[in-house]
Amino acid sequence: MKTKKSRLLPHKARFFTQKEAVATNRKRERYLRLLSDKICFSFMDNKAHAGALSPGCFMCAKGTWSCVFIHDKCTTDCFFCPGDRKSIGWNSGRTEGIIFSNPDDYADYVNKFGFKGAGFSGGEPLLVFDKLTRYIKTLRKKNGDGLYIWMYSNGDLIDISKLKKLKESGLNEIRFNIAARGYDLKPVRMASGIIDKVTVEIPAIPEDYEIVKRLLPKLYEIGVNFLNIHQLDTYPHNYKNYVKRKYRLLDIPYSPVFASELAALKILKYAVDKKIKLPVNYCSSAYKNNIQLNSKRQRFALWLKDRFYDITEAGYIRSFYIEGREGDLKKVTGAFKRNAYLDGLWALKRDEGKIYISQHLLKQIPDSACNFNLNVSYYKPVIRWRPVKNILTRTVSLNSRKTIAVEGLRVFDFIKMSPLARKTFVKMFIEKKGVDKSIGYFYRNYNLLARKNIKEMRKEIRALFGLRQLEWAGCGFPKIKQHGLPFSFYE
Repeated sequence: MKTKKSRLLPHKARFFTQKEAVATNRKRERYLRLLSDKICFSFMDNKAHAGALSPGCFMCAKGTWSCVFIHDKCTTDCFFCPGDRKSIGWNSGRTEGIIFSNPDDYADYVNKFGFKGAGFSGGEPLLVFDKLTRYIKTLRKKNGDGLYIWMYSNGDLIDISKLKKLKESGLNEIRFNIAARGYDLKPVRMASGIIDKVTVEIPAIPEDYEIVKRLLPKLYEIGVNFLNIHQLDTYPHNYKNYVKRKYRLLDIPYSPVFASELAALKILKYAVDKKIKLPVNYCSSAYKNNIQLNSKRQRFALWLKDRFYDITEAGYIRSFYIEGREGDLKKVTGAFKRNAYLDGLWALKRDEGKIYISQHLLKQIPDSACNFNLNVSYYKPVIRWRPVKNILTRTVSLNSRKTIAVEGLRVFDFIKMSPLARKTFVKMFIEKKGVDKSIGYFYRNYNLLARKNIKEMRKEIRALFGLRQLEWAGCGFPKIKQHGLPFSFYE
């Protein structure tokens, strides 16, 4: 019986079939192999670059960078822009959802959280030039010469006078998106020799590969210090433009355009093959998810960490606790008390009916007490305007005028972990024995006769596999999969 082929709706995004995914993986692997001994793969193989990284990019990867969206208006309307150009608009400095209308408050925020760099974006920051220079001057005055400051611009409003004022205000680096104005190099030429570091930062537009390739030697000749190429990501305000261009999207966070990644790798290969001295950096969506966001979470998580809350490699906060009837809790606390060296690694919260424990005690818990009430919870650290009732909250005073809250939002609970699941967890995430060995141990020791069916076993396996993205930072480029298959960076 023949079936009708499904028609692609005018607004429907295009993903890969299984057959296409296999072929696409091979194509990307071929480029990566050709580049493997010619370029650097840094930050857990997530960032591919030929030559040095700009100081700002290095700070980004380390999680020591704060980005200010100084307002949302722009002079162009690029098809790839993630912002909504039809919005009512806002005109205050904003970072991580916190509005800083006073530059002194933002400078205190940067100092309080130990950021080493700050970048200004928008919209087009030069539309509010006086405000921009006020923020830069305040940052420089209150945080000293050690703070690295840069800004993003499409170059439409740039002139020699503005560049000199930006330099005098304390700007270290300016980044131009020349793709927004037809790859015109005039703004870049003006900035070269005035601003210490001049970077060209563009999206890897597949149709523009030949244009960018021809520009590489010119960029080096006019004094550009770095070329940053980033992958096209999908947002509510640009996806229809991608559909019109028939881009294929990857079924991972940000739904990035695969052809964009291929164009970036081709540019890298051309640069090294032709021995062009300009440093070229590819900023992929995988890097943003694996490293950039992880590093940001790590920075905020430090404010919530204590002896019963651990920070995972992926930047989430993990908490173990035992919950149950009073008699069961007495068995566990009794076992702990008999071992004096365990003092300080656990705490009984009678009002909550819980025993909070350090990860170091997982091997000490009696199996009889773990069949039903050993739990682990994960929290995502965020900052807010003000505290919200939450199990993990800390108020941070920036100055006499402004306070903000660092909070842990619960994202996952593994409830009633069995003794075998606990031991497997220890092997996989604490002792780092590897996935195959740890899961193999689980299967070999699971007693199906003790259960009415295998649903519980499957439930625990799914939970253990799911925890990988909360425990580990992803390494390298994720495998391309057929649309609809479960996502993971670790397969």
